[in-house]
Amino acid sequence: MDARVKQIYDGLNLYASTLSELEGYELSEVATAMEEWLRVNKGFVPSQRTEFKTSQIRRGWQRQGHICSYCRELMIDPRDNNREPDRSKWTVGDHFIAASKNGGAADGNLIVAHQSCNLRKGAKTPIEFSKSRGMTLLEMIRNTSVGDGED
Repeated sequence: MDARVKQIYDGLNLYASTLSELEGYELSEVATAMEEWLRVNKGFVPSQRTEFKTSQIRRGWQRQGHICSYCRELMIDPRDNNREPDRSKWTVGDHFIAASKNGGAADGNLIVAHQSCNLRKGAKTPIEFSKSRGMTLLEMIRNTSVGDGED
């Protein structure tokens, strides 16, 4: 197996917590989405930490163009969270692969969203949440991919 195929295979194993989440997607769509995720994230490097640092959240906020991964609306600078009295508008980091499923706090596992959107997503994975909102797998990956190393 060549290195790129192995990287895609490993990424798919990390990226999809269960095969059932990918039901309904064509294999070509999954492969294209994984290529995009690996291109943006330069592979996935697991982290032992589970909490994102403010600097990571800010980098994610910048790379996503200050746009929430879930509602696609503008977010405030994470450094200004304490100045915003409405906590629902705070910019927070969310795990793409849940910490409970060994998804650490690596930049490649970071999704940046409004606190209210993250709470609305609840226990759903980003794949499940995006499907429920009618988003394609590729759109969801483009909306959530931000990584380029660890802090």
